[in-house]
Amino acid sequence: MVSAVLSHRPALLFVHDQLGPSTAMYPVRDLTMRNPSLAVLVVTTASNADTYNAALDAGARGVLTYPFSVEDVNQRVATALDWSQRIRSAISDNPEAAAARATSGARIIAVAGAKGGVGATIIASHLAWDTATAQPNMRVCLVDLDVENGDVPSYLDVSHRVSLADLSKISEDLTARSVADTVVVHSSGLHLLLAPTEIRDTEFITPEAVRRILAQLRTLYHLVIVDVGSAITTTQAAAVESADVTLQIVTADVPALRAARRQVVAWESLGVAGADSVRVVVNRFVRQSEIQQDTIDMLTLGDRSEVLIPDLGRALERAGNSRTPAEARNGSWWKSLRAIGQELDSGRTYREAVAAAARQSLNGKDHAEQESRANGHSSAAVPGHAGSAGTQVRSCWRTSRWCRSRWW
Repeated sequence: MVSAVLSHRPALLFVHDQLGPSTAMYPVRDLTMRNPSLAVLVVTTASNADTYNAALDAGARGVLTYPFSVEDVNQRVATALDWSQRIRSAISDNPEAAAARATSGARIIAVAGAKGGVGATIIASHLAWDTATAQPNMRVCLVDLDVENGDVPSYLDVSHRVSLADLSKISEDLTARSVADTVVVHSSGLHLLLAPTEIRDTEFITPEAVRRILAQLRTLYHLVIVDVGSAITTTQAAAVESADVTLQIVTADVPALRAARRQVVAWESLGVAGADSVRVVVNRFVRQSEIQQDTIDMLTLGDRSEVLIPDLGRALERAGNSRTPAEARNGSWWKSLRAIGQELDSGRTYREAVAAAARQSLNGKDHAEQESRANGHSSAAVPGHAGSAGTQVRSCWRTSRWCRSRWW
């Protein structure tokens, strides 16, 4: 649902409160935050205060209680559409407000492996590390959501005591402080939200908690990269639904390509993502392989990236053993990752934030100059102003003793 709404960008959306196995208020909150002019009407059969409060807290514009009359529907629709039109007009008439809204949320990229062992974790880890290293002022967070098999610390030399499970326990009362206390800061400046080390802690990481956490991270960072693993679970589906784009990693072999197809079909059946929001990246590609690009396009459902990461053999072995991405000295590897980042426009939010800050600074300087000029004119026009009095004092002091004695 989220991907379809973001793709078509309607003015009005009807959502039933029992749309899926979990509450529909989390997708509503996510959609209204990412599209401020979207008017959402929640359809429900429960006419109680809790339902109304939950809908309004999620950002809905109203609640339709079933059974409802045609007059009630017409009134609610007319009011919601009028509000949506006013908001859109206000945003289009105020470019600065639109820019501020555009920069208020991070770009979230989910990285999924078609099956285990295709290299999704190392691609996610090195892509996040390279972005944070290249742009020190850019706030980047890497989330290890492969909760059962997460292995980000194997590629980034960090140790941790707190994890995603600890944040999930308090997901209903998330704050920027609680996130700061949970993330691990890598030496590169990259922030890490890691999977729990104890398998029993994974039960706290629910789809609802994942949606809340990613929504909070969207407000704190410029870029959030989520390693969602390869297993199709409810938590993975929640992350894919919350992401702006999903990077699906495959290799040029039939088992991986068939698994990639099944994965996208599962996401579509769950209503969390469509093929148009999935970007397929081929890892360990060999030009002499039996399976070439046309076969890959035929077997996969997402849009294939123009970037083909070549088979580097043991070129990444030293970086993996030392858990230091800087030890990967192969230029083709970093060139491929940076090209993928450009395709995904991973730095868009950061660029927009920098541009908005520059415009705000320029406007502030212009305003200060106007005030300075206005104050200068008023000082010259007002008789007995402190500036002119000071000039008179200095002039009298220099010209005559009589003036000094009379002044004092």
